[in-house]
Parts: sequence; structure tokens; C-alpha cells
Amino acid sequence: MIQSKWCTVTATVCGVVAVASPAAAECAWVLWSRVHDPRPGQWQLQTAYPNVGACARALDQREKEGRKAVYVTESGAKIKGLADRRAETDLYLRYGSDESAGGIAWQCFPDTVDPRGAKVK
Repeated sequence: MIQSKWCTVTATVCGVVAVASPAAAECAWVLWSRVHDPRPGQWQLQTAYPNVGACARALDQREKEGRKAVYVTESGAKIKGLADRRAETDLYLRYGSDESAGGIAWQCFPDTVDPRGAKVK
């Protein structure tokens, strides 16, 4: 009798986890950015999307535009932007090949995550 109850409880928990995991992936996602000059600045909220796929497509577009961009340095030199796509939800556009020139980071986070950290009251 007790063994039967444990089997029922285990099956129920597995069913809930199987249904909840895909649902969590379909929550709203938010695109954030921060400028690296060359040190990282504060995260800035950009746009919210209905799911991770839509946010990743927005990064795809930014990557495409960033690869075409030409940046002009203070000395007047023209440099081509370089894209570093570390994950589907993470993009870093560098202003040239030298890390010291800086760049901009774009990242998608679930709407439950605020990359700026906890707010102090």
C-alpha cells in the first residue's frame, strides 16, 4: 500500500516537472545592453519579447548590422566591428580587434532576471 502511494507521488512529481520545464522556457524575455568603454558599464533595459526565440532573433539582427558597421576612432581611423556570439542569447560587438577599444554587450534574460542586481531599500 505504501509502495503504491510512493509510485503515485513520484509519477505525479515527474509529470509536473515535465510540463513545467517547457512552460518556463516560454516566459517573456528581455533584451539588455551595456557599453564596454573598455570596462563594462551599467546594464540598460532595451526591449521585452514574448519568448527566447524572439529575443534571439533580435540579437541575430544586431549581429548582422554590427558586422557591416564601420566605426571611426577619435584619431579618424576607420575600423570594422567584430561580432562575438557566445550563445544564442549573448552577443558582444567589439569596436575593432583591440579589446581596449571597447564595444557593446547585448544579452537576453528571462523577465524574472534583472542583471543590475538586487535593489537596495
